[in-house]
Amino acid sequence: MKTYTFRVTQPLVGYYEGEVSIEGDSEEDARETLNDMSNSEIDDLCENWNQVSEDMMPDGDIEIQQLLNEDVEYQSEDYTLDYKNLSNLSYKEIGEEYVELFFNGKFAEHIEVWSDKEQEEREYIIINSEIIYLDTLKEI
Repeated sequence: MKTYTFRVTQPLVGYYEGEVSIEGDSEEDARETLNDMSNSEIDDLCENWNQVSEDMMPDGDIEIQQLLNEDVEYQSEDYTLDYKNLSNLSYKEIGEEYVELFFNGKFAEHIEVWSDKEQEEREYIIINSEIIYLDTLKEI
């Protein structure tokens, strides 16, 4: 079984706060002057900008960005599988030490390969505590 680690993001709603001092004949007049200004004009006048992060809330769906890591979990001799006969099993070589095991044509597990020194280095895997020689399985 493989474990895939992805970077995910989710938009947040938060805000910055600051102070803008502006002259006017009344609060309404000063507010109207601010409303008529562009964001960059207000930004130029603003002092003491602070990010207010404690009130940030998720806003939108979580998006999957990119794959960060791929870890493969390999089974050793403790692997169990409910199969009726060897014709249900097949394998694909992925290196010298492991194979991908398939059950009824579907991926089942990454499993460790062993060599039988008494059988001329015949390669085998262990399923349900039993030795299964790779040459008795279909290779795909």
